[in-house]
Amino acid sequence: MGGDMKIPIEIGGQSFRIRPPGGNEDRLRRAAAYVAEKIAAIERAGAISSHRSSILAALEITLELLAVHENPSNLSEEELLRARDQIDAVIAKIDSALTQSPD
Repeated sequence: MGGDMKIPIEIGGQSFRIRPPGGNEDRLRRAAAYVAEKIAAIERAGAISSHRSSILAALEITLELLAVHENPSNLSEEELLRARDQIDAVIAKIDSALTQSPD
């Protein structure tokens, strides 16, 4: 399939024909499957409308995305703080070495 063709996608019992961004059909299908699974998991957890479950799935996916953007290395908060402390210590040593007068 070319990048200009729309492909059929089903999410939450709804059918769509969507043009894959950048022509990447596989990525679009994986994204649709991911969204569909999130909606299904929310619907299995309780009897709520498909509209409401879609909104909650979008919120959950957005929270996951923000977590990746805010911490792309997937380090724990403690590991990030330790790494920052180590970087600060190295910077302090470099600053100290640069400001010392030569012997």
